[in-house]
Amino acid sequence: MSQTIHERLNQIPERILSTEFLTGQGLGNEIGFWIFDYAPEDELKVREYLHFLDGMLEKKHSQLKVVNINLLQAVVDYLDERNFIDKAIQMQKAKGDEALLKALKGPLHMDKFAPYLVSKYATNAQDIVLMTGVEAANLRASVGTTGDSYDNALAETVNGLYKTEVIEYLKADWQGLADVQLATLNWVDWFNKKRVHSSLGYVSPFDFEAMYYDKINLLGQVA
Repeated sequence: MSQTIHERLNQIPERILSTEFLTGQGLGNEIGFWIFDYAPEDELKVREYLHFLDGMLEKKHSQLKVVNINLLQAVVDYLDERNFIDKAIQMQKAKGDEALLKALKGPLHMDKFAPYLVSKYATNAQDIVLMTGVEAANLRASVGTTGDSYDNALAETVNGLYKTEVIEYLKADWQGLADVQLATLNWVDWFNKKRVHSSLGYVSPFDFEAMYYDKINLLGQVA
C-alpha cells in the first residue's frame, strides 16, 4: 500500500537531519541531495508542511545553517534586479511567449543564474538548502546540502507555477474559456497580494505593508 502525502512528509526531518545526509555519506556522489516529488494537487499541503519544517528547524536545530529558496521568487528577483521585468512584459505582449522564452535564455543561462543563487543565498555556507520549484510542469520540492548543483534552477518559471496551481489543480471544475480567465485573474490577484512569502517572514505582501505602516505610525507617535 502506497504511503499518503502526510506520511511521506513526516519522513523528511529524519532524512535530512541524518548524519549520512548532512555529511554526504553513502550517497554515491560528492553532492548530497534528496528529491521529494509529489502530485500537483498536494501543492498546498507540501507548502504548509515546509512552513512547519522551517519553524521546527529554527527552534530545535538552531545550530544548523538552513536556507529556504523559492526558485520562482529567485528568478523574479534576478530579472527585476537587472531591469528585465518590464521589458519581458512588453515583449510578451508584442511578440508572444515563444519570443519571450527565447530572449530569456541568455539572462537565465545556468552559467549566470547559478552563481547568482550561490551569492544571494550564501549556499556554500549552509548546512541544508531547502529548494522548491525544481520542475516547472510538476512543481516539486527538493532539499540539498552544501555544494549543491543548481543546473535545474531554470526549470521553474512563472508559467510553470501557474500551470501547477491553476490549470492542473482546477481544470476539472471548468466549463469553458471564461472559467479559465476568471481563475487566472483570481490567481494573479492572490499571488500579488495574499501569497505568503518566506522572505517577508511568512506573511503576505499586503500584511507586510500594513505592519510596516503601523510601525511607522507608532514611531511617529512616540517621537
